[in-house]
Amino acid sequence: MSGRGGARVEGASVCDRDKAKGRGMSASDVAAHLAECRAILGGESSKLGRIWNTRASLRDRRLMLVLSGQRARLGSGLADLPWHAVPPDVRSQVVDGMRRFKAWADEVCK
Repeated sequence: MSGRGGARVEGASVCDRDKAKGRGMSASDVAAHLAECRAILGGESSKLGRIWNTRASLRDRRLMLVLSGQRARLGSGLADLPWHAVPPDVRSQVVDGMRRFKAWADEVCK
């Protein structure tokens, strides 16, 4: 999307691009915007989800599950799943577990 002065604004949503063009959204644009929103609200496009899908090894994923209190479910194959396929309650627990670990690690490493 171009901002004032013609500068391109990266990461602009479909809605922002249409507003900038002075028009309403088409049905396909509305569907794309809703898909973006669902991905964000569903946790599929979270920072941890991107790391889980692209950088975390199987061993890293297992550690994240243990830190979240999901040790008993390690044998269920959760670590093998892409982030969006991990049940939402487990995703939430993984995020909370990582926050707890970070707070502890920050304290220890001072």
